[in-house]
Amino acid sequence: GCEQKMEDFSSLQRQFLSMVSWKNLKWNLEEAKLSTREQESMLNVTIESNIAKAHPPSAAYQKSFLRNLIGVYEERDWELCGRVYELYADMLKNIEEREDYCFCTYFLNKCSVTIKISTSLLSQGTTGLQTWEASYYLLELLIADKDLLLGKYA
Repeated sequence: GCEQKMEDFSSLQRQFLSMVSWKNLKWNLEEAKLSTREQESMLNVTIESNIAKAHPPSAAYQKSFLRNLIGVYEERDWELCGRVYELYADMLKNIEEREDYCFCTYFLNKCSVTIKISTSLLSQGTTGLQTWEASYYLLELLIADKDLLLGKYA
């Protein structure tokens, strides 16, 4: 029911904000025919969420997410809310805007960490600043032992 949908949307939000690729999403949008109201709710926890507005995933990722969503719904001849098309059109209009960085937000339990990521291959004389698998382990360690960060700014 409704409670299950909200739990699913919460899972989708976490994956969206950490920029999990469409094919790796653990929420099968390809089988989840949502009403237009549910689609609006999905947008409210992904692209239009406060977190995504304050710390947006890359524009390329957001555009790909919408493009894949549109493709699934059009392929199955399912009704898609107009807001999805509006957001996608806005992204296409702003395609030439170059972003120097984006954000990736990781969640573990009730904690989150947002990382600013350079979108350049080279940044400040070094290879592009990207997150690596080791960052997940560091995050787990810091969340498990919060005293390591108590009173510190990272």
